[in-house]
Amino acid sequence: MTHGQTELNFTMPGQAAAHLVDAGMRRRILADAPGRTSTKFYIAQQRGHLMTWRGHGQMPAWVAKWLADGGLLAELEITIKRDA
Repeated sequence: MTHGQTELNFTMPGQAAAHLVDAGMRRRILADAPGRTSTKFYIAQQRGHLMTWRGHGQMPAWVAKWLADGGLLAELEITIKRDA
């Protein structure tokens, strides 16, 4: 690894990774929840990749692994609020 590069080989769940949600992703998430003042979804960062799941449909492998390893779904949860 060269100076200035960081390899992220850990999982940053939920609120710890919330700062990685950019404005575009925030708009897309809220667009899927019309009329709601907020929406929750599940997020983690592992090896530099941001992974999200809205809690609908088939559970992604990374969420299933998190749960199998003893993690709680609530640890992955963040809430995005619509600006007033």
